[in-house]
Amino acid sequence: METPILLRRNFLKTATSLTPVLLGTGAALSSSCASQQKKLEQNKAVIIREVKDFWNAKDLSVANQIYSSDLVTHTPNAPDGNYDSYVKESGEAFAAFPDLHLTIEDLIAEGDKVVKRWKLDGTHKKDWMGIPATGEKIFFNGICIFRIKDGKIAESWEYMNLLDVLQQLGVIPPLG
Repeated sequence: METPILLRRNFLKTATSLTPVLLGTGAALSSSCASQQKKLEQNKAVIIREVKDFWNAKDLSVANQIYSSDLVTHTPNAPDGNYDSYVKESGEAFAAFPDLHLTIEDLIAEGDKVVKRWKLDGTHKKDWMGIPATGEKIFFNGICIFRIKDGKIAESWEYMNLLDVLQQLGVIPPLG
C-alpha cells in the first residue's frame, strides 16, 4: 500500500515543479497567438480596403497600394492573369457597370490566405466583354481566395457564376 502513496506524492511534486515552466510556455504561446491574430486581421483589412476603395469606389489609382506588382490571378475568363490585365479588366467592368457594388458576405483568414464570399450587383450600361449594353440589372455572387504578401494581394483564385451573368444579360437563354 505504501508504493501507490509514494508514487502519488512524487507525481504531485513533479507536476508542481513543472508549473512555472508551463506558465512561461503558456505566456509565449499567448503572445504568439495574439501576434498571429493581429496578422490575420491585417490581412482581412487588405481585402476590406480592396472592396471599399477599389471595387466600390471604382478607383483604379489605388490598385498599386492593394495589389502586388507581380500579382497572379486565376479567374474563369483569364486563368493566368497578371496585375496589368486585372486592373484593365476591372476598369472595363467599372465603365460597363457604373453602379457596380460589391458586398462582403463572409471573410475568413488563415495563414497568408483570406477567403471572401461576396455578392455583386450593377446595371449593364456600356459594352462589356464584347456584349453591347443591355440596360439589365445583374446580381451574382462568388468566392475569392487571396494570398497576402507584404500587406498586398499577391495571388487570387476567383470563382463566379458567369453563366448566370450571361443569362441575366440575355446573351444565353435560361436553361430548361
